[in-house]
Amino acid sequence: YLKRQEFCCTTLFKNFRQTQLLVLIFNIGYAPVVHLFKMLSITQAVLFGYFGIRYFSKLVAFAAFFLVALLFMMIYYVATFGRAFFVTDRMQTFKIELVRNAELRQIGCTQVRHLQKLVASVSNVGIKVGEFHTMERESTPIFIDFVVKTIATLLITYH
Repeated sequence: YLKRQEFCCTTLFKNFRQTQLLVLIFNIGYAPVVHLFKMLSITQAVLFGYFGIRYFSKLVAFAAFFLVALLFMMIYYVATFGRAFFVTDRMQTFKIELVRNAELRQIGCTQVRHLQKLVASVSNVGIKVGEFHTMERESTPIFIDFVVKTIATLLITYH
């Protein structure tokens, strides 16, 4: 029975390490692509918002299309990137729960300490946007704030 509990913790840890490595591989291959999609989302949202508000009094149907496209880009960004920061949070939660589960199963003090060291060796990685920035909880509000401020600046500057 004791070996089964140790095997369960070992298997969970191996799956956890594999998940960390998969996120790292994803970041190596797709961080520039995620950055590109983020920049395209910002650029399109700003342009759609600016042209939608700027031409609202002259070309209503044209402006309405741009404002709907702005709304779509906001929803697209939130749907695409809004939950990317959960990866880091969930990894930390899983680490805590894995150690807690091992302690509750009473598999032995030395095995628990060994598991604690193994779990501590796994870094909490998140989805990267480009080379230096990782998606965080504040990314979506920062995106919306930036888009609104940039549209307002363009409207004031070119009116």
